[in-house]
Amino acid sequence: MGRGFPALTLAVILCATGCAATGDPEGSFRESTPQAASPLPTASANLHAAFEDLSGLTIPQDATDLEVAAENNSANLPVYRVRFTTSRGGAERFCTTAGFNAYRDPDAPDRETREEFGITGETIEGTVTCRGGDPGSRASRKVVVVFPSAESAVVHVIAYAFPND
Repeated sequence: MGRGFPALTLAVILCATGCAATGDPEGSFRESTPQAASPLPTASANLHAAFEDLSGLTIPQDATDLEVAAENNSANLPVYRVRFTTSRGGAERFCTTAGFNAYRDPDAPDRETREEFGITGETIEGTVTCRGGDPGSRASRKVVVVFPSAESAVVHVIAYAFPND
């Protein structure tokens, strides 16, 4: 047998004795879906902060017309819907956050996307869609950006926690 066999055998023995899981076989990071909905913030500043905490996203400094709404989904987990107007640069920085993938579409949002995100305005040059999870939490984020003018962008966000079970 080669020289690697004793080292491999030792590694297997050490892992079998020292690497064994204790407690929950699913691992300690697993949490179950809450039995009851958690209370959601109601004050505007608290909604803004709770959205940023859950999503890992930061609303741009130049954002105007900020609207943040929260509700609990059928799994009793929070869902945040955010809308704001920003510069094109603000939208670009927002959509290049870690964990996001951005896709440009030359067309306006379809009816289904408009309904899902509450998009009412028109766009002069298609849309940008950004999707991805937050590397630091168990949240999913979906964003659709429309361009009502050459200088501005309206950003529509849905961010939600997903269950661990």
